[in-house]
Amino acid sequence: MKSDIRDILKRLPKGRFSRPRIFCVDGFSINVQDNVAFAYAGEDSTELVFPSSKDEGIMPYAQSANVPTETVYPWVPDKVTNDLLDRHGGVDWKKTNEEAKKLF
Repeated sequence: MKSDIRDILKRLPKGRFSRPRIFCVDGFSINVQDNVAFAYAGEDSTELVFPSSKDEGIMPYAQSANVPTETVYPWVPDKVTNDLLDRHGGVDWKKTNEEAKKLF
């Protein structure tokens, strides 16, 4: 099944400033934020924060490419975010929801 970040974000609880990390089937995790301020060239986009491991597909968006797991990836087009999640097996909803309950 193809990932759709807009549908995924609708299913996640939202705190005052952030959403919980998204955990993927292969163990990869990342924080994904949506905000109108992240609109990029007329496309829907997200901000990716602190991935659990380096992923070459998002490196062009890294603020600090020398520390790929400790940086922010602003203005990432939704298609790139969807492809990222698909490369890692899609969302592990059980793990994602368990972690979300700890925060919210």
